[in-house]
Amino acid sequence: MIKKIYQGKLIKVNKSSNADLRLDKYKKPLNEVINRDSKDFGNYIVVKYWISDEKLPESELDEKFMDAYYNIEKNDNVLYFEISEYPWEDKGCRHDLIGELSNYIGKYCTLEIEFLKEPQKRDK
Repeated sequence: MIKKIYQGKLIKVNKSSNADLRLDKYKKPLNEVINRDSKDFGNYIVVKYWISDEKLPESELDEKFMDAYYNIEKNDNVLYFEISEYPWEDKGCRHDLIGELSNYIGKYCTLEIEFLKEPQKRDK
């Protein structure tokens, strides 16, 4: 398993297409960035992401996750979402991650993605 963090302000180059959604620190659309990494590190992904008004320090991500997990409300305007394991393909995953993120244009996004070579084994 490889874990990567992507951060930046969500922007759209082409207003009509979610395929052009990107983080301001990357030249390529987010879909392409994740696609490239999935080919290198594994095409099963587990995604955690935070939407905020300003950049979140990586050192605070665990704290923000625990706040959301235990439903602790704070006045920091941070939204947290988690997407369970999905296979990533050339155009994305069957969960519309890019479509969801396009609802937050202009906000700061922190994506933490775990790349897995194969699905996690589940206890039955």
